[in-house]
Amino acid sequence: MSDTNFNHILIKGFNERNTELATVVFVDYESMFWSLYNIYGETPKLDVFYEDIKKRGRLIDKIKIFGDFSKPEMKDELSKIRTITNDITNCESTNSETKKDYTDFIMLDHVYQMIITQPTIEQYILVTGDGHFHSVATFLRTFNEKVVGAYGVKGSLSSQLVNCSSWAVEISPQSDIYNQYINKILDTIQWAERNNIIPTFKKSVEVAARYHKGERVKFASALSKLIEEGYIEQKETLSDKGVNLNALFPKWALINKHGLLNLNN
Repeated sequence: MSDTNFNHILIKGFNERNTELATVVFVDYESMFWSLYNIYGETPKLDVFYEDIKKRGRLIDKIKIFGDFSKPEMKDELSKIRTITNDITNCESTNSETKKDYTDFIMLDHVYQMIITQPTIEQYILVTGDGHFHSVATFLRTFNEKVVGAYGVKGSLSSQLVNCSSWAVEISPQSDIYNQYINKILDTIQWAERNNIIPTFKKSVEVAARYHKGERVKFASALSKLIEEGYIEQKETLSDKGVNLNALFPKWALINKHGLLNLNN
């Protein structure tokens, strides 16, 4: 992926005194990776993440990473992860019915074990957007008087987890970088309409990536976001050749009102 910079924005109050607390960090890498990949077309930038984490507490152990690294996209992440820690637990499961929650189960088990075996730890940082972790966050704060921090990708961080944590941080690509992909995919669709071409999702992404020399996954993520937020509708329509197409219908008035298409970018 690119060298896109990332923002780490505090969305729930962090006490500066927390920086002196004995701290451990548990990372649900599947949650962080797939959220960034699917929402923004990015992958984690671990050097930036690590520097931000170090500001939040006194780390007394290696950062603990959990995830199923069996998919090709995740396998490529292992070398990046080893630049910040070698404490990696591979949570691959052969049971398709439990695969989705298997990483959560293993990470939760490790958290509860640490509560018992290392009672002197003062702060737990949970890097995940998953609401499954709200119970352990509540348990840590209410019954063990621990400080709990939550990190998650913007758009995937569970509000329930945020509410149960002492403080929370949202991770997202810097908006000026991400908005360029939105701008360029809209420019591509506008070009298609001017040339009497019916724009579809797949073709628009292919043309934008080729013409603007960018990564296809980022244009796909930008287009998905525009559809999700109601700026573009998808409807079945017939081409001149009588072929059924799932066409894109942008709401240009709304797009222009919100300044999403800037031809100077």
